Amino acid sequence: MVGGWSRPQPVVASTSAGRLDGVRGLLHAANVKDQMIVDGSSGHVYLNPEKHIREEYQRLEKEYAGRLKELEPLKDLPAVTTDKVRQLAHDRASSWEIRQAARADGMRTLREDAWLKVLAGVTTVDEVLRVTKGDRL
Repeated sequence: MVGGWSRPQPVVASTSAGRLDGVRGLLHAANVKDQMIVDGSSGHVYLNPEKHIREEYQRLEKEYAGRLKELEPLKDLPAVTTDKVRQLAHDRASSWEIRQAARADGMRTLREDAWLKVLAGVTTVDEVLRVTKGDRL
């Protein structure tokens, strides 16, 4: 990954006139009425994007909205922490010990849960590999 939460990604802007590197070039090229798509995952900014790019981001936006709608009922559910995991956290046990206890109590990792969603047809292998890290047991 080029950027992330801890370090900024470079901005690469694409326009009908070509490619601009950096925010300064983008600011000089953009006008008030221009359409802009900012992709926070890749660090790309599309200034007056072509139709196929707009359509792809509209598709992604619709897909994302669908996922949010699916998750909406879960936001009010209480977190579940077993007594054993709670005690380990209280005792300042290592993250490895807490993880092992949680897994023994039935916790699945994000990636394991994602693979189940691939099998159910909810997501894709590419999406799982893009958004999850390999599990370290």
